[in-house]
Amino acid sequence: MSRMLLCLATALLVSSSLAYEKHPVNIDDFLSLKRPVDPQISPDGKWVVFSYLEPVSTTSPRRSSIWLVSTLGGQPRRLTAGAVVESNGRWSPDSRSIAFLSSRGGDGNQIYVIDIDGGEARKLTSMRRSVSSHLWSPDGRYIAFLMTDPLTEEQEARRKAGDDEEIWDGDFKYSGLYTVEVATGKVNRVSATNINVWEYDWAPDSKRFVAVCTDTPRVDEQYVRARLEVLSVEGGEGRLLYKPAGEFHGKLNNARWSPDGSKIAFLASGGGGREAFAGRVWMLDLATGQARNLTEDYLGTFIAIAWLDAKYLACLAIEGVYSSLLKLDAEGRITPLVSPSAGAVMRSAHSCGGGKIAVLKEDSRHPADVWVYADGKFSQLTDLNPQVADWLFGESERIAWQARDGLEIEGVLIKPLDYKPGTRYPLIVNVHGGPEAADLMGFNFGISAFGLMMSARGYAVLMPNYRGSIGRGVKYNLADQGDMGGKEFTDILDGVDYLIARGIADPDRLGIGGWSYGGYMTAWAVTQTNRFKAGMMGAGIANWISFMGLTDIPYENAESHWGHKIFSDPKLYAERSPVEQASKARTPVLIVHGAVDSRVPLSQGQEFYSRLRFEGVTTQLVIYPREGHGLVEPSHQRDYFERLFEWYDRYLR
Repeated sequence: MSRMLLCLATALLVSSSLAYEKHPVNIDDFLSLKRPVDPQISPDGKWVVFSYLEPVSTTSPRRSSIWLVSTLGGQPRRLTAGAVVESNGRWSPDSRSIAFLSSRGGDGNQIYVIDIDGGEARKLTSMRRSVSSHLWSPDGRYIAFLMTDPLTEEQEARRKAGDDEEIWDGDFKYSGLYTVEVATGKVNRVSATNINVWEYDWAPDSKRFVAVCTDTPRVDEQYVRARLEVLSVEGGEGRLLYKPAGEFHGKLNNARWSPDGSKIAFLASGGGGREAFAGRVWMLDLATGQARNLTEDYLGTFIAIAWLDAKYLACLAIEGVYSSLLKLDAEGRITPLVSPSAGAVMRSAHSCGGGKIAVLKEDSRHPADVWVYADGKFSQLTDLNPQVADWLFGESERIAWQARDGLEIEGVLIKPLDYKPGTRYPLIVNVHGGPEAADLMGFNFGISAFGLMMSARGYAVLMPNYRGSIGRGVKYNLADQGDMGGKEFTDILDGVDYLIARGIADPDRLGIGGWSYGGYMTAWAVTQTNRFKAGMMGAGIANWISFMGLTDIPYENAESHWGHKIFSDPKLYAERSPVEQASKARTPVLIVHGAVDSRVPLSQGQEFYSRLRFEGVTTQLVIYPREGHGLVEPSHQRDYFERLFEWYDRYLR
């Protein structure tokens, strides 16, 4: 390790031992949080490589570096300096080298290879565009990667001359699958030029891939019309392997080739079509060509899979407000490795190697760290944010209540700091997006899930998993289909009434807020009731009809959420649009939106803002330049939290 890297690593360890003064958690704490990403365990099970996101300052974007830690414990070791964004470490089959992505050359993300003992990294690709999703072949000869087609020379010349008109929803640039030979750097395109590859996995023989493909690079098509193809490492046309039946195929992802080459596991919807989430594990037998849903009756939702060995899959799943680590065989038999009652929350993908499993794990008191599961137990490998022990915020509790139609609804209650039983507090309902998502008993400390931050300011926070959420099986996930803003909204109101009945929530000091679908639910709520005294609409939907004409997922939204196309029942779309109901609104609403949001376009926030103004309702619209469907720039994040605090304090204190 160079002197510079040694100093950086030493500084990290020294900072971890400093004493911190206890204080209510604040914006500076949020911006200072260090975040591990993408833990990948080595094939021999001895090491985990992970990316480490850290703030450069409270006003500059985060940077990331590549770190290595032994599965036996000990201090993590930094492999790259992290002066730029360096991420996505992937192991060579012999567990001796790591391929990672870096923008250090100034030509976008390219593949570099470094030995685990350190030294200088070797640049392997110099493509005309950034590459992504790289993966070493089982024989170690190649590294595969995805890259979106660059502009042709003619297109570049025209653009430089100002001839830069674009055909909207046309002139597609496809994501192609490529290989680069590790020894020589020779690059070869694997996929045909007329298909889009979203993800892939190597066959054990290093001669083929299973790929999730679509005919165009539309995000919408990925969601509703994806298929599995087998591609040869030599290139050429692919061979169709699996395509769900019907016009609306349903969602499909996470295709994983078994180590013995006989099967392919993947996540998909349940097979009935029009399901909102690919939450079932399917197994495709390559000998027969038949695919089976292994987990049809499972009352949870699978979110990630990886082969533990030739017989078993290791699976992450959401169960209620917790997550589980499960073992699944080819017949669908489930063995819990970590039950929900353990309180573990694992939100992202995991990896397997040497019979061990690497995950990011958190709970309601601790942010995510790298852990390894082996021999029936978890071991913590990193402690990246020891200062959290001195942050003060409210306790989290799993709660459940009965909806007015008798269905049990559950969610997370975060009590205010210094909570005293018998005292009523201002309550903020923090609504998750999706709606196919779920709030968990994790470290809810973010832009959209802001519960811990608000609890430190004396608020109680309700995070409801209304019908339509994941984690309760397919039937629950489909329970809001065709009823946007209907029973899911009354589920939320019933949760508020439950907390009022418990003596926690003050009925005269109620607020609501959320992002994306949570932003829609906020806009809908303030047009349906005057119970809420303040609202925050983050990147929310205001007009379902205009939204369907501008979003990048019109078909997915129509089929998965409404159950039909807009033109078959435009009256219902209009009736469930907050802009059509705004004459009844009285609640002050803070509207925040990214300027380049393609999922929920900025015009949605502008429409609702203008409509509220016409009705004389107090409102403010804040537009964040360069931001998409969320906020990533620290200065924008700070501004957002300052405005959020001020807005709720003004109307709920």
